[in-house]
Amino acid sequence: MDDCLYCINLGNRVLVVNVNDLRSVLLDMSQFKSIRNDPMKSNVLLADVIGESVFKPTNLSHAKINPVLLLNYNCNYNCDYCYQQEKKSITASIREEDIPLIKDYILQLCKLRNTPQCYSAITVTGGEPLLPINEQVLNRILTTWEQESNVIKTNGVNLLMYEYLYSNRDIMFHVSLDGTETMHYSKRKTQIKNAYHYTIEGIKCALSHGRLVAIATVFDPNYINEYPKFFDMLETIGWLKNEQLSLHFLPRITNGCDDIDPSYLSTSVNLLKDLRMNDKRAHHVVMSRFVPGALRFLLAISEYQQSKTYNPYRCDCLNTPSYMFSPNGQVFPCAFITDDNFSIGTYRNPAYINWDIIEKLRKRSIYEMESCQKCHKRLMCYGGCPASAIKNSGNIYDGQCGIWNSTHILNLLENMM
Repeated sequence: MDDCLYCINLGNRVLVVNVNDLRSVLLDMSQFKSIRNDPMKSNVLLADVIGESVFKPTNLSHAKINPVLLLNYNCNYNCDYCYQQEKKSITASIREEDIPLIKDYILQLCKLRNTPQCYSAITVTGGEPLLPINEQVLNRILTTWEQESNVIKTNGVNLLMYEYLYSNRDIMFHVSLDGTETMHYSKRKTQIKNAYHYTIEGIKCALSHGRLVAIATVFDPNYINEYPKFFDMLETIGWLKNEQLSLHFLPRITNGCDDIDPSYLSTSVNLLKDLRMNDKRAHHVVMSRFVPGALRFLLAISEYQQSKTYNPYRCDCLNTPSYMFSPNGQVFPCAFITDDNFSIGTYRNPAYINWDIIEKLRKRSIYEMESCQKCHKRLMCYGGCPASAIKNSGNIYDGQCGIWNSTHILNLLENMM
């Protein structure tokens, strides 16, 4: 079979993808087995993914934006794996009076890039955004963008305190909760007594108001036998029955989305495969982030099917003003890229926009990066995470192949999709 075709086993079906242009076809297992023995049948079943194709770049002038407001680095937890450790000494915060400046800055960016000021969401994060000291600025943010979708990333300890805030507002919460109480506290230290309990009660309260809650759990292979107990607890608060509650397993990362320890990744994927075999509830856990870029790959396949187009960028911050507004007044491409050499500018007076950096980001596409132009997997990994490139080599144009260059990539996709 042509080496441009990747066959991804999804259990009782096989997704056949032409990685040269993302054409795909979904076959049941009997169809897939027949194409190996019958060339004529192969030509019929694979007609949609072989031969010449025509596809064009996506029109990105109407792309939605997802700015991130990082209020400060203050937190009521100290987590072993926190990627913000080196930022803890920064005491600055986004203030109430900064919010109009940030909104105007976004407007100016959209005008410069000829992009409509159309939001997919406003994301608020920290540190811990639901600390009492952030209450006034949080209210200002939600009032300023009250017509938009708002996402708050939190550890959930203070969700109950903020009930008035989300009881009549459509806010989505991403809550970090690392398993059972024993698992959770093994990597996360806090001075707050009963913090875990407060988070569980806060999640229940948010769900009672009809809010979407996505629980984000950093997977720990050392506690593989504890996850069924975690599932048991989650079922008591509505998981599997309440569609508003979802569970996501995340890998430990360091410098960017592609920086995952290979040994940890291999061990985790094998254990998660076993967990799925032994506990059917694990099939309801979203695990796609264990293959960095997999979500982008799946979206790209869907985009081709719908419009015969492709987006040559791995990350939204490269081609839209989906930037991170930091507490010290600077604007960065994302929470992982906080190198002053890649600052987009400042939103506090005197505000400025560094157009040279914006152009530098825009040129990080798979058709302008030399290392990606001739790679047959370029439409799978999209050049890798730009934050990983900056941290690992200092050159944003360096391709970060990561696990996509691994001989095990199909196995990883099959186990995590």
